Amino acid sequence: MLQSKFPYEPWTITENGFMLKDLRENESAFALGNGFIGMRGNLEENTAGGAETIQGTFINGVFDSEPIIYGETAYGYAKNHETRTTVLARKAEEALKIDYYE
Repeated sequence: MLQSKFPYEPWTITENGFMLKDLRENESAFALGNGFIGMRGNLEENTAGGAETIQGTFINGVFDSEPIIYGETAYGYAKNHETRTTVLARKAEEALKIDYYE
């Protein structure tokens, strides 16, 4: 039987301890959105532990679109490539040193 990473609680996600290796996965689990704006569940501060984070606040309908050029065309191929753009955020001056929290 699979063990759940987060304990089951209605309408609640609880992280029991902080592991740096799980940071990117938890950023996705703690993301919030309402259909108009979405925010990843990342830390406000940069981490000095060397973990990569994907910070971002996204607004629905704001993206960059450019045509895709194929060598051959076929039915079902996408005509345009769309890249989501993030809302600019202020960066922290110093990195927060977190390796493990209990």
